[in-house]
Amino acid sequence: MEFRNGISTMFIKILWIIVFYDTFLDVRADTTLQQNRYEERLNLVETVLVKQSNEIEDLKLVVQTQRNEITQLKVTLSKVKQLQGIHDKSISFLRRLIMKPKINLQSTTEENTMLKRDNQDKNLKRISEIVTSEVSINRASRLLNVATSAPDIRTVAFYALMSHSELNPGPHHTIAFDLVKTNIHNSYNHFTGVFTAPIHGAYGFIYALRMPCNTYGTFEIMKNDQVEGTIHVNVQNGCSGQFSTGSIVIVLNIGDAVYVRTHSTVTPTGLILSGIHGGPYFAGWLISSL
Repeated sequence: MEFRNGISTMFIKILWIIVFYDTFLDVRADTTLQQNRYEERLNLVETVLVKQSNEIEDLKLVVQTQRNEITQLKVTLSKVKQLQGIHDKSISFLRRLIMKPKINLQSTTEENTMLKRDNQDKNLKRISEIVTSEVSINRASRLLNVATSAPDIRTVAFYALMSHSELNPGPHHTIAFDLVKTNIHNSYNHFTGVFTAPIHGAYGFIYALRMPCNTYGTFEIMKNDQVEGTIHVNVQNGCSGQFSTGSIVIVLNIGDAVYVRTHSTVTPTGLILSGIHGGPYFAGWLISSL
């Protein structure tokens, strides 16, 4: 009996050992599985981090490339501005060259008209048969010298209006005041809106712009490619203040150009208005030769 009891006790112990061993193996297997899963997750995270790191490096290269392109564009823009300055100076020089033949041509035409009238009044023969004593010595001498000496200019003045509204002008737009009221010496061009100085001297200019209700615009008066004055027409909050006027006094050399334009960067939000209640104008005059 005792033997059987001993065998039963031993059998029970063996069963407990087997159960404990199986439980230990199961726990160990679960632990190994969890470790494998953790390793897989860590590997996945490491892969994602490497990918993101590569993408960041690529983005850095793109940013550096864009910075280099921006720098190159700035250099190109600077060169374009230099070329624009040279272009503007060339235009000013060409205007100066154009003005000289114009002055000479006007004087020559006037003298030829005077001589023709004298010939008709006196019933003279052809020019090849004219006796020197029959021609006015004063007029003949002025006619001969017109190509080599500038005329004696004592008065230069102009005054021009804008006869119609100008729709949606953009920035850097020269304004042509086309309705000329006064143009002594014909130094103002109503097609281009540009006044060209015929002599070296001090000049005064005045200009006014008008815009409709609920709009605004900025305008500049220019000497060649330099801004000499700026006005702002602000009618954003109703209809009061439709007019703005500016005036300047500057020294001009022969051939210098003066004109009014819209601001180089600020685009007007409406039209430049001209109507029965008034409109833009541009005027200038020689104060004194120098």
